[in-house]
Amino acid sequence: MLTMCVRACVCVCDTGPAPAGVTEKIYALSKSITEYHTCPDLHVDISTVGSHHFTINGIGEFDVQIIDTTADYAELMGQIFDFAAIRGLLTGAGGQPKLNVLINALHGGEQQQWTASFVY
Repeated sequence: MLTMCVRACVCVCDTGPAPAGVTEKIYALSKSITEYHTCPDLHVDISTVGSHHFTINGIGEFDVQIIDTTADYAELMGQIFDFAAIRGLLTGAGGQPKLNVLINALHGGEQQQWTASFVY
């Protein structure tokens, strides 16, 4: 029996596809899988951020970590941009006229990040 653990951490900040090198490595690893097991009674609430540890009899132990990529992105952008100053510009703080901005996020990939960064 082949036991394989694949851990991939990919940050693609433009919400684009994973780099070819990553997908090629995953594909190469997938060709070496000789069997797999399912755990139909195993349930993970993917809407709640946190870590979950599981022990499967006869198989082993593993962890599932649920992360909030939007919060991570907003924190990173907060290190680069002064969001308080940008909010002031957009809302007309300090007696300045309000600046209206149109954000084209029709693909939907950036909508959560823009909302987390600018909606208050």
